[in-house]
Amino acid sequence: MHPDENLTQLLGKWTEGDKAALDELMPLVYKQLRSLAKRYQVSEVISVVVSPTPLEGLEIGATAQKLSVQQVATWERSWGGTVGRLEMKNGAGKTWTRQEKEAGANATRSLTQDEPAPQTLYYKPEAKSGQPVMVNVSLRYGRTIPTARTRRRS
Repeated sequence: MHPDENLTQLLGKWTEGDKAALDELMPLVYKQLRSLAKRYQVSEVISVVVSPTPLEGLEIGATAQKLSVQQVATWERSWGGTVGRLEMKNGAGKTWTRQEKEAGANATRSLTQDEPAPQTLYYKPEAKSGQPVMVNVSLRYGRTIPTARTRRRS
């Protein structure tokens, strides 16, 4: 039986009052919706290492450096772990302030106490003073899907 036929039959049974059909229907619908949603989601994980001293073997510069999988795994074992996240009250999803953008673009600029607080703070409770800390930040983006109205006509 084709999956759509099974869904149609279960929907019919449920609308006729069969409560057990709903129990069968929900996992199937959930699985299909989740599969569809994944195609419209884009995400990435950014790993950030904060260290009080330069990391051995890395040069600071304008060009990206390739890291071995083993090196990243070693850093995760040594400096990774449980990371807490604090969101500013009613701040989740808000854009950066002008001051945050300036501080992010200029390595010598820091936020001051008089400026708006950052939207999100990450912390590692078991971090030791003077030791590097590694934080993995998941970024999720919604992909824009053109609708019939917004698609270009050829």
